[in-house]
Amino acid sequence: LRDLFDDDRPVVRRHVHPPCLHSPNSCRRLTLRRGFEPVSEGQILIDSRAFRDVLGCYPTGVTIVSTFAGGTAMGMTVNSFASVSLDPPLVLWSIERATHRYDALRNAKDYAINILAHDQAPLAEACAQEASLAACGASWTGDSVPLIEGAIARLVCRQSAVHPGGDHDIIVGEVIAFDTPRIAPSLVFVRGGYGKAG
Repeated sequence: LRDLFDDDRPVVRRHVHPPCLHSPNSCRRLTLRRGFEPVSEGQILIDSRAFRDVLGCYPTGVTIVSTFAGGTAMGMTVNSFASVSLDPPLVLWSIERATHRYDALRNAKDYAINILAHDQAPLAEACAQEASLAACGASWTGDSVPLIEGAIARLVCRQSAVHPGGDHDIIVGEVIAFDTPRIAPSLVFVRGGYGKAG
């Protein structure tokens, strides 16, 4: 998805001891293979394409974060959604600073997180490319935020905090309302493609 897979720049991570693949008593240093090139003492240069491939092994749900900007309903496909806290009810998602939708979504006081159903992959793909919900063929309701029809769950959030995270910002929102208007398997994203949970 666009917020995770657009950037081709290499990323440097400091990592003195690679993680153990086995128990502590049988820990071995990982062999550096394709996509990993030692730079200097205590550093590994991580190829961004290979890193995205690794992250793609982990299935995630798929959401559209939506808001009104200048009277227009807009959104962005996001798979970085996660829960943070039950009391108060907090969730987070992240946005790439280089995206053309950054200003509108980063500065949105209120927004919705729409958790997509398995049959909404075309909408997810369209909204990964296009900001306008109307241009993506989405239907929605709501006066304060666009609530996308066909989603299996929708959370209305008020921005609580923003934290820098590399080339992204991590946006924490307090959930002020939610609903689950539809019972259906959720849409998942794994290894560069869409699938069906369960």
